[in-house]
Amino acid sequence: MNKKNREGLSARAFAKKMGVYPNAVIARFKTGKFDEALYDDGSINEELATALWNENPTKQAYIVGDDGKPRTKTKQASIEGANEHKIKLQRMQVALEREKIALEQLRKTTVDREGRKEKYIIL
Repeated sequence: MNKKNREGLSARAFAKKMGVYPNAVIARFKTGKFDEALYDDGSINEELATALWNENPTKQAYIVGDDGKPRTKTKQASIEGANEHKIKLQRMQVALEREKIALEQLRKTTVDREGRKEKYIIL
């Protein structure tokens, strides 16, 4: 693939046009965000790639929450993550209580070594 046979721009040329590092352009291709902008020879369709590049990836889609208020997906995910954290915390507390009960049962069944030695010495 040389310059004469390319249909579009190289990754470096597109990066220079957009004012970013070539690695930023290559990273978007690796994630699959720019697959439509690639020609068969591996060059970049300048118009389509520019349009894809200028899309606002931080724009959030709104969804309606349980309370009827619109929320972004990230906020909804953080709420679900907080619920997951609460569940994990509850499980850890239950496990801690279970271990405390097991420890108390072991304390009742075991005999102190010092007390045992004193019994044998007395006999």
